[in-house]
Amino acid sequence: MRRAFLTLLLPMLLPCPSRADERVPCGTVDALEITSLTRTKLTAFLRTSLPKAAAGGRQNFAGQGGAKAPVCGAGVLKIGTPEVRSSAPTGAALAGFSGARFTGMTLTEVQGTATATFFNPLSFPLDVKDLVYAVWVGDRQIAEGERHGLRLHPGRENAVELPINASSADLLSALGSAVAGGSRVAGRLIARVSVRVGRDQILMVPLDLPGSVEVLR
Repeated sequence: MRRAFLTLLLPMLLPCPSRADERVPCGTVDALEITSLTRTKLTAFLRTSLPKAAAGGRQNFAGQGGAKAPVCGAGVLKIGTPEVRSSAPTGAALAGFSGARFTGMTLTEVQGTATATFFNPLSFPLDVKDLVYAVWVGDRQIAEGERHGLRLHPGRENAVELPINASSADLLSALGSAVAGGSRVAGRLIARVSVRVGRDQILMVPLDLPGSVEVLR
């Protein structure tokens, strides 16, 4: 009886593998690449470096129908660095150019306003540190300007008025008969938006948005 009791007790006294011993060795998360961005959905994938296989072995990922295997990766990605990148045209999904209008023409200068729209899909406001922009017609830049300290309200489209100034000579050269006739021509708003996304992080968003340019007499 004593031998039988010891036989049952011995496995209980032996050290059991802990959950920590069973954990998969953790690799690193190296980059986040955004492949698609709309007003309601973001699609991306992570680039990771997983632990090396044992000598003589290798790691395979078979996709659909492949065997499941636990993996682990961890890391800190900083916005504004190559660790977070986008291959998707994000500007067209979240921003628009409603057009530029020039008024008050003098012999040397024309003043006007461009209107841009920015959609903030998040549930909290976004602060724009700097917005540097230029209006182009064809291959010619006709006006430029800057705005600072803007707030984009959450869950809605935000219209932003952008003051612009152009040389009368440059405007006449770029628009030609459109200036005399008061008609519209195709143009573009090219901008660089610096958005605060953390205490010390700035996200730079380049924009190239189609619109129209009009001169009001």
